[in-house]
Amino acid sequence: MKVFFTQFSGPMADWEHDFLPQVRKWFPIQTRCPFELTYSPAEAALIVFLEGNYFKTQKYLTTLYSNSLLHDHPEKCFTINYDDEAAGFLPGLYTSLPRAKYDPLRHRTWGYVFRPSADLVARRSEWTAPPSLLFSFRGSPASHSIRRHLLTTDFKTSFPFRLTPVNRWFNHTPDERISYIDEILESHFVLCPRGIAPTSIRLFEVMALGRCPVIISDDWVPIEGIDWASCSIRIPESDLRVIPERLKSRLDEAKSLGASALKVWETFFSPSKVIEESIKKILDVAITRPSGYDERVFQRRWNSRKFFHLNGWTIEQRVIRKLHRLSAKFRRQEFET
Repeated sequence: MKVFFTQFSGPMADWEHDFLPQVRKWFPIQTRCPFELTYSPAEAALIVFLEGNYFKTQKYLTTLYSNSLLHDHPEKCFTINYDDEAAGFLPGLYTSLPRAKYDPLRHRTWGYVFRPSADLVARRSEWTAPPSLLFSFRGSPASHSIRRHLLTTDFKTSFPFRLTPVNRWFNHTPDERISYIDEILESHFVLCPRGIAPTSIRLFEVMALGRCPVIISDDWVPIEGIDWASCSIRIPESDLRVIPERLKSRLDEAKSLGASALKVWETFFSPSKVIEESIKKILDVAITRPSGYDERVFQRRWNSRKFFHLNGWTIEQRVIRKLHRLSAKFRRQEFET
């Protein structure tokens, strides 16, 4: 099966500029991969877009409606999307599509396709000390109220734990990065609360380090095909105070849960597997469509009031969102000072 990869024009992070060259390098070395890279969208069975990671508004419709591939081959077009506030325009893979927007007919929850940092994998192989913390969490309290509550909760437990508020957003120093990794390795369990998005890259970093993630996000849709009960613990957002007792009761399972988490990461999300597994997930969307499915019907819905309301694009919602963002910015500034 032939696959054509492409990108939309628009803002891109440095790694996103490298995505297509990385994909093209990956295919020749994967001799057992059942998929073939093509440079011709016409002969491709799947056309896969990598969407740039930025907050998209209704103005993004201009980009979509003017794209010739979406116009000429709508039934073959899919996305790999990891927006924090994804709208769910295209069928395909999403790391952070909220439950209310998730359509099993068109969407699949997924992880991140870019490579983990080299220091993360190297540090795991070097680490020999057993965990000393029952649980830990390090993150910004400004990204969601759950995190603020978590970082200010007075947990009553005799087991050592560590909660560390930070004021950086993807601009950590090398020493801070190593400290973050070491804290995960020192922990039996690592809390993975939602932030702006229903999920966090922390979930996959914890799995890659062989520790058990504790998922705290009611809005996250679990990735299908993974036995999450065997490699993670999930705690409702309303039950933060039970965290110490819940984790203490499962301390004997921490090692096996962490080992299972690492195995899942290596099977689906490691650099040697993630592209092939991503294509398989996209193919699953394509082949499970019902008879008579027409993607153009969904494309027309993008401009509907219902879609606008679902994504907070009505005038009233835009005002409220702006106030929330100003409030979050103020809290970050207040925290930094």
